[in-house]
Amino acid sequence: CYIAGLTNNYHSFVRDFCDMEEGITIVLLDYKTAPEYKYPVQLYESEDLWDELTQRQGYLPENIIIGGDSSGGNLALALMLKIRDKGKKIPAGAFLLSPWTDMTMSGKSYVQNYRKDVEIGERKAVLTEEKRKMLMESDLYSFIGNADRKSPYVSPLFASYEGFPPMFFAVGESEMLLDDTLGVVKKLEKSNIPVICDRKPDMFHSYVLYKNMMPESKDSYIRIKQFVQDRLDMQKKKIRL
Repeated sequence: CYIAGLTNNYHSFVRDFCDMEEGITIVLLDYKTAPEYKYPVQLYESEDLWDELTQRQGYLPENIIIGGDSSGGNLALALMLKIRDKGKKIPAGAFLLSPWTDMTMSGKSYVQNYRKDVEIGERKAVLTEEKRKMLMESDLYSFIGNADRKSPYVSPLFASYEGFPPMFFAVGESEMLLDDTLGVVKKLEKSNIPVICDRKPDMFHSYVLYKNMMPESKDSYIRIKQFVQDRLDMQKKKIRL
């Protein structure tokens, strides 16, 4: 939710990517956190990093793959939208884990999965309109500040996705944010963008981060690595051609 900084979970998560083949570099963005720093601070930071890598350090956009979970998934999508909208070259692909894409909480899964969601739901309760408004006004949504909740750079659910690269999504079917993923996937499909959506029954928000604890998480992690490898291999083929 943009309120927690970079943790060791992410260092552990990306470590295996470094061993996929020689020459891979992993860059983790430790963005400034809310509520002290609000939108568009984090988006500006991600743009600065993109420009640093592609304009000053010489990395080619077509050799870069972006990834993120939850708020990181939100930021990854917002960054790619900015890159596209400014007419810059886009990355080779992206993998997103339970991306947070809808700051209006409009998806049916917010209500349907409220009793199942182990993070922000309640086991024996119902998501009333009053509770929904309380959540939207809580610190969980503090990064928005005074921005328009329906802005595509704040809520990528409301964006268009023409020109995007192939994408991979992993999402748990028991999380309230399920429709945050499914809505974006549907838009990508309508734009004829190659997209994989790995839906895991009974899984919770960002479950893939626990790849060493659950078989479902490990399975999704393996599929993400394969997606990354496929995108890298595709770029190699283009270079040879």
